[in-house]
Amino acid sequence: MRSFLRCQSLKVPPQKETYTQQEFISYAKLRLRMKDLEELVYSNPNEGKRDPKNASRMIAEGLTKGIPDVFIAITKGIYHGMYIEFKRSEKEKPSPEQAEVISKLRKQGYFVFICHDSRVACELFEKYLALKSGESIIEESVIRQ
Repeated sequence: MRSFLRCQSLKVPPQKETYTQQEFISYAKLRLRMKDLEELVYSNPNEGKRDPKNASRMIAEGLTKGIPDVFIAITKGIYHGMYIEFKRSEKEKPSPEQAEVISKLRKQGYFVFICHDSRVACELFEKYLALKSGESIIEESVIRQ
């Protein structure tokens, strides 16, 4: 069963951030379905162009610049939950709003990382799920951000 759950790379261009995120979401939902927790992984609809009327409605409903793409609402280790911001490549940096929000989320006890590869996202997700009470994830790539 474990090999079935291994995250596989799609044969798509690396610049397609949406495919990376979709692949991770599929993996995470399948993995959490076994624990009846699949609804606890979801995306935040921050990306995309909207007409002014729709944009103002969504902002009034709570849409906020800088919120990471995906949230896993499961407490593990020392963390209250896990956020992932997907980027097209390692060269792409978070916007100033994203950097500020990420910093605030980390200070509030959330595990937040920036990822351009679904395989890496799946590996960190597995490490996150395996955390025991009081443990944290120390990743070189996470600290660099």
